[in-house]
Amino acid sequence: MVQVALLASSRALRVLVILGILGFALSFIGFVHLLAPAWVVATFLGIGIVVPALFFFFFWTSTRRGMHWSMTGRRHQAKAEEGDPKACFERGMAFLKGGPETPLDGAEARRWFRKAAEGGHVEAMAKLAELLRFGHGGMKDSVQARMWFEHAAEAGHEGSKKALDELASKDAEN
Repeated sequence: MVQVALLASSRALRVLVILGILGFALSFIGFVHLLAPAWVVATFLGIGIVVPALFFFFFWTSTRRGMHWSMTGRRHQAKAEEGDPKACFERGMAFLKGGPETPLDGAEARRWFRKAAEGGHVEAMAKLAELLRFGHGGMKDSVQARMWFEHAAEAGHEGSKKALDELASKDAEN
């Protein structure tokens, strides 16, 4: 739905820019030939449409590139460094996935998930356990992975309960 609105707004923007360019062109012709005062109106119409349209266009494209997220990212980073479990989890996800402001870094993701998990964030417990289990961002540690899966399962995380069952069946095979 948001994409449809953005698409519609970009079409409207194109129409406004074309009208503005036509207004500028007509005003130039009108002033050169001094045909009628209507060309003065065309000039103001062109300026009144093109300037706001260009402002909107550049603002829209800069937010599409993620520039407006920089302040939000800094606030999240500050909260995470203060120890807010939710912000730590989001910071860990940012490093796990990588993006415009955070590189893909499994070790850093593991560090942030550990901080969030120690703060009681259930999803972070499960993510940390997965990273430890498969060795993403560091060495494999099945003992620590099992411990974090158990904590998450005790808190009601269904995926962790399934992971513990998988680990138990794997241990039974060996």
